[in-house]
Amino acid sequence: MKKFIKFCFVGVVWSVLLFSVFDFILQGIWNFSLFRLQDWQLLSTFWNEGGVIRSFADYVFVLILIAILPIWIWGWRKALKIKIMALLAKPFDWYSAQKIAEYEQNTARIVLKNLGTSVKTESAEDEIKDELKKIEKDLDNSKLTAQIRDAVNQKISDAKK
Repeated sequence: MKKFIKFCFVGVVWSVLLFSVFDFILQGIWNFSLFRLQDWQLLSTFWNEGGVIRSFADYVFVLILIAILPIWIWGWRKALKIKIMALLAKPFDWYSAQKIAEYEQNTARIVLKNLGTSVKTESAEDEIKDELKKIEKDLDNSKLTAQIRDAVNQKISDAKK
């Protein structure tokens, strides 16, 4: 039942839209209305009394009248594929996109990178203390090395004697 209602609704809206556009075009160029019975009677009389299509404008007029039906069916099929709720929500989507764009223009952008890591900042004093500890360790290592060398030299000289 839901599909039937959509089918009818889309058909009515598409038909009104299409025939209004074609009527506007035909009235503007040839002063022919799709909705006036007198215009159709005049066309029928012209055709039945041996009317001849002579000019390019006459060919275009006949082509438009013939093209109405296939365009109407094709458009109806295409219009049935449109999601009506999404179409009805378009103005709200547009409005919200405009407001978001306006808000983004008025604020400064902040780009955060590497949110998962934390960086510990050390003061200059802490950096100096760390460097001094490294130097002390190197000095202790060199003193130890010097003591070992002295002990080895002592043993070698004792062994020579």
